[in-house]
Amino acid sequence: VMRLGYLTHVAGAAPAQAYRDTVTLAVAAEELGFASFWVAQHHDGHLDGTLPSPLVLLGAVAQATSTIRLGTAVVAAALEDPRRLAEDAAVLDVLS
Repeated sequence: VMRLGYLTHVAGAAPAQAYRDTVTLAVAAEELGFASFWVAQHHDGHLDGTLPSPLVLLGAVAQATSTIRLGTAVVAAALEDPRRLAEDAAVLDVLS
């Protein structure tokens, strides 16, 4: 069985709108039968990305979806506090 996932880089000139659009996109992906939804972390607008905190956004996605699996395509772990990253991931796991 092939399962499809959706990856987005969460880009845009207006971050708040990009975040809302990403939640809407995740809901649509779930409705269309995608098995997973992935976001990539970007700092300082690299590649036009506007998502320095992917786990926070995935928390919002988790509240709006019910069956789609969530993931981070990229987290620059070297730029994060390891304990904080692990704790945030654990909380997201419980929320989803």
